Amino acid sequence: MSEYAAAYGRMRALKGKLLSREEFDTLLKAPVLNEAVAFVRTHTGVEISDTTSLSQIEHKLKESLLVDYLKIIKFLDSGPAEVVKCLISRFELINLKAIFHSKMAGVKLSEEFIFDLGPHCTINLENLLRAQNLEECFEICEITMYKTTAALLSRSFKDGKPYPLCLTLDLDYYQRLHNSLSRLSYFDKQNAEIFLGTQIDVLNILRFLRLKFNYSFSPGEIFHYILPYGLKFTKALFWKIAEAEDPISLFKLKPYNQILAALQGANVVLDAEIALNRYLFNFAKRKIIGTSPFQITPLLAFFMLKEFEIRDIISILNGKKLGLEPAEIKKHLITWIN
Repeated sequence: MSEYAAAYGRMRALKGKLLSREEFDTLLKAPVLNEAVAFVRTHTGVEISDTTSLSQIEHKLKESLLVDYLKIIKFLDSGPAEVVKCLISRFELINLKAIFHSKMAGVKLSEEFIFDLGPHCTINLENLLRAQNLEECFEICEITMYKTTAALLSRSFKDGKPYPLCLTLDLDYYQRLHNSLSRLSYFDKQNAEIFLGTQIDVLNILRFLRLKFNYSFSPGEIFHYILPYGLKFTKALFWKIAEAEDPISLFKLKPYNQILAALQGANVVLDAEIALNRYLFNFAKRKIIGTSPFQITPLLAFFMLKEFEIRDIISILNGKKLGLEPAEIKKHLITWIN
């Protein structure tokens, strides 16, 4: 248990640097985009060289989350370190997705939008960036831990029935993350599975609603997009609600049923995303306080809080760029609403 003491202390210090409710209100009320960007640069410590490029600012903010992962993993070893190492690998997946999509589109990807994982990088990104096409990328990946996924993608593209890139990589990531939990002690693993399972539940519910209502996918098509290892929204439950005309009424899972039942209007998918993510934000706040500091769950909760903060900062900056009023922007925020 003592293996978490230093990491927990580091996490508490980093948590203290998150924006407060008052600071978010100040950012929200910034009259113009330039002032909002200046506030972000001052209060987050993120180095922003081009204050006019929201894509660069977004990358720098997400990079700050990666830096926090790297700061905390230094204090961990054995099983807990393996879990955080797997979480860090998500940034490698982001790199892979960006490179793959650039090859598909036939455009050059700027290296400034590639995350530097340092010793945690498992693939030669320079070779991937130099690859002439997607097939060369798959060949490079076949000598890495992504070899099974790369082989699957390569075969599917050759057969003319390409698997969705993001889906295939996401499935690989969540399988590895789930497997990494087996390295934890019993109660540590149990609480981590509850935390991550809840997060996957929300991802699956939103994926289900988006594909059904926005894209009119069939139940069979949607099923292939459902992630394993959810806590309550399992694949078995999926088939019970997939063909219903009003699937929201069949979500009997607490607390999701209460959240979804309150939704009204035409923007049910967007409203569900905001409401469920607000639930996750408050869920993470409770887990930091209510879980033993000698487990990995408080660390997972901090990473989630930081990710939601970044999401909201980006939403505010985009809202400022579009000239939206603070009250309109606030409708789409996750943190510090209640």
